[in-house]
Amino acid sequence: MESNIEGLETPSHCIADFSLVPIGSRDVSFAREIADVQLLLQKCHLKHKMTPTGTTTDLRITTRTDKTPLMENEILSVEKILTA
Repeated sequence: MESNIEGLETPSHCIADFSLVPIGSRDVSFAREIADVQLLLQKCHLKHKMTPTGTTTDLRITTRTDKTPLMENEILSVEKILTA
């Protein structure tokens, strides 16, 4: 499948989910590293939410051009489907 993205506008931001996995650590707990990421996100004033398996945040990385996605709206969309 071929995509043609020429001429598409870049949205102001997107939703991204990432997981931090330190490589080469002898410690099985990543709490310190996760806390460091949370502090960094707070200092950068990025909207974010920590989850048990990662951190969700609004970033400017996307291929969606028809609307500006928000974390809350994405969750509401899925919840509407689940309750239908």
